[in-house]
Amino acid sequence: IINVIVPCVLISFVAVLVYFLPAK
Repeated sequence: IINVIVPCVLISFVAVLVYFLPAK
């Protein structure tokens, strides 16, 4: 289960960074 959750969390975290950083 952890092997599935970790990549999803990392991808979502990176997606949030990519989405919000250019806004600044």
